[in-house]
Amino acid sequence: MTNTSKTAGWLTPLNDEPARDAALEEQLSTWIQGLTGLAADRVAVDDGASPPAWLPTGESGCAFMVMKIAAEGTPVLTNQQEDNVQLWRDERMECRLHFYGPSAQLYAARFRDGNMLAQNLAALKQLSLGVSDCSDITTVLEMVNNAQTRRYELTVNVVRKIFRLYGIYSLVETPVQFFGE
Repeated sequence: MTNTSKTAGWLTPLNDEPARDAALEEQLSTWIQGLTGLAADRVAVDDGASPPAWLPTGESGCAFMVMKIAAEGTPVLTNQQEDNVQLWRDERMECRLHFYGPSAQLYAARFRDGNMLAQNLAALKQLSLGVSDCSDITTVLEMVNNAQTRRYELTVNVVRKIFRLYGIYSLVETPVQFFGE
């Protein structure tokens, strides 16, 4: 099976894909740690437990999850070469962050405000990510072990540009035959 437009069939990207799944979650965890100052073992993907089972009682931490990945606008085919073309697409990822523990509100505010600093945005850009907006911090009350517990949460929209290279050949010449008078 070929992966070019020289023959009929499906085309898949020729280049490496952007970070997805565990690799993307690792990038997001690094970002959260960097802005909040939380240790690596205090930031993890949301496991559905509240508070997370991995967070020791009385400690502060953050659980996060990518809630939605949306395609923004229309993809663009550009940079046509003789044997390939690039597809550019913008993506927006809605990420929800839950902060737990005695300093949860502090860490949520650090994260929110840290996204406003050029140096932090430059570090995020090194991961090929950017921030389009961040929500207000909201308080959620829940019962844990028969005690009212607070957590603080916010939603941040992360953006990135996807570049995929496809083996689409450019039309260099077309055979034309003239016949008749």
